[in-house]
Amino acid sequence: MRFWKFFAAAVCLAAMSLYGGYLYICGELEYLKIYVPPVDNVASYNEEIKLSIFGADGIEMYRRYYRRSKKLPESYDMSRLIFMADRLIESRRGSARSYGIERWKLMLIKSRGIDPFSLKGVVLNHYADTLLAENRLSGFRGEAVRWYTLARLSGVYSRDGLYRMYLDAPAYGRDVYGIAAASEYYFGKPIEKASVLETAFLVAIRSGEGYADPVKDYAYLDKYARVALRGLYEAGLISPEEYSAESSGTVRLSMGESPVMEPSYVEEVLKIINADKRFRPGEESLRIYTGYNKRASDTARRVMEESLAGKDAALQMSFVLVNRETMGVEAAIGSRVPESRRNRAVSLKRQMASTFKPIVYMTAFERGFKPSDRIVDKPYSFTSGRIVYSPKNYENYFMGNIPVRYGLVYSLNNATVRLAELAGLSGVRNMAVNIGMKGPVMPFHAMALGSFAATPLNVAQMYSTIANYGERSLPSMILRVETGGGRVYDMRELPKRVVSEEAAFQTLYIMQDVVKRGTARSAGMLPGTAAKTGTSDNFRDGWTAAVFGPYVAVCWVGYDDYRSMGPEGSGGRAAAPVIGKFQRAYFDGGVTFSLPPPDGVEFKRVSSRTGLLTDVKSRGTYIEAYKKGRLPGKEAAGGSKGG
Repeated sequence: MRFWKFFAAAVCLAAMSLYGGYLYICGELEYLKIYVPPVDNVASYNEEIKLSIFGADGIEMYRRYYRRSKKLPESYDMSRLIFMADRLIESRRGSARSYGIERWKLMLIKSRGIDPFSLKGVVLNHYADTLLAENRLSGFRGEAVRWYTLARLSGVYSRDGLYRMYLDAPAYGRDVYGIAAASEYYFGKPIEKASVLETAFLVAIRSGEGYADPVKDYAYLDKYARVALRGLYEAGLISPEEYSAESSGTVRLSMGESPVMEPSYVEEVLKIINADKRFRPGEESLRIYTGYNKRASDTARRVMEESLAGKDAALQMSFVLVNRETMGVEAAIGSRVPESRRNRAVSLKRQMASTFKPIVYMTAFERGFKPSDRIVDKPYSFTSGRIVYSPKNYENYFMGNIPVRYGLVYSLNNATVRLAELAGLSGVRNMAVNIGMKGPVMPFHAMALGSFAATPLNVAQMYSTIANYGERSLPSMILRVETGGGRVYDMRELPKRVVSEEAAFQTLYIMQDVVKRGTARSAGMLPGTAAKTGTSDNFRDGWTAAVFGPYVAVCWVGYDDYRSMGPEGSGGRAAAPVIGKFQRAYFDGGVTFSLPPPDGVEFKRVSSRTGLLTDVKSRGTYIEAYKKGRLPGKEAAGGSKGG
């Protein structure tokens, strides 16, 4: 009786175990149906991630791969690759066996009628291992997925199809995926242009025993590449002449990024991108389009080298060229050493000196002053609280009762500070900020003479607002960014009017006389250029900013340690001629620029002695630009003011 009870319990337990096993297997099979990815995804191709920087003419300035991936072209002839892979695997058969493949893997592959040490067997095993590793599968479930993957792949793909997929997928080096990407990385050429020996070298990297390092294992790979090459010859797939030429050749590795064009410019672009939270370098591909103009930059650098030739090696110079129409920075050179990554053009802040003065005059014109209004240029002592400020004119020269315009043309310090006081120091300060000045600027009397610091690029940005007749859209080193996801970002500032066209034009119109008869008269600038020079105390900084055609150019000269350059370091002598030389070299010398007047401006002849309109063409009269409806009085026939 006890026996039968024991027997019945054992039968029930066995039935329950079998049923439980059945349910487990059914569950695992359902897992296969639902969760195993389609076999066409098993290659696990990695999308390429790179960052490229382009100049305005489409030239590639810089390229960095975070993940280099590339598929073989559809038209690529696989016959030689297949043959070489077969030959290499065959030549390694003994070592491959000793390398060790688990017995159950061999059994599963053999169950499909495939030699585990053949090309197809090696590729199938790679795919199965990859799929299990990516999904972190092991145990029964893992081996079930292996069996399912082998069955599907061997039933769907031919050997050639599997191998093509395989070549596009595995790593051929750190962050280099696919044989086509490997050719570009190791040889600097597309796979279609690689020699037969180079192609055999690449095939050897991933033939049968996993990955071999092209640098550490060079001799090993070179040996097997030549085995594959001889196999091609023996099979009649290459001619004796081709075999002789290839076998006498050498595989030369030339890894590395593309050369960097204008390193300091690229460095600043990368800083901007890395600081912008909208972009994820290294996680998505980025195509960055800049305003860089290679011809303009090369011309500027050549002119800078000529201008600094024979001078103190510690003397530095910066040159910025912006296009006020495209809002692109076409040149931003901040060192006399081309390879330097330090860019004073965008990072060095120095006192603007008299290059600030046009802001004072533009503020005055905006507030109703006329260029022919009278102002007295004499020694002043300006008081602000307990502070007394007594500026000096250059060489202590004063012009007395003069038209306002003379203060800008001849860069008269006392007349300019007096005008700033009359126009309102806060108004001048606000104008500087509105047209684009970055950093702190306070409404002090010394502000009018450029006591606050700015970078050469920022000076060019401010002048571009003046050059665009009061419409602010600050030039940028980056114009546009395209992401791998198809998003496009316009990096330029939207235009915004910050000062009237008339006031900006009146300022530029006077600045043309700075070139004709003022502090830049000896610089050799092309006709029609509007400019302003600047020299800080004790000749520590020499500046010139110029507007011509679609361009704004800024040049700064000085020492990093604030040493004096002496009288030859003034803006008119040290910086202005650099812009003049650049213009003549870039425009071939035969260009005359013009400033088309806005509709709200009219031109009248005026007397420099009285500031009144006159019909008499004589020395001491000139043509002035006025806002329509805001004209001075007219001289009477005897020279007095008319009614």
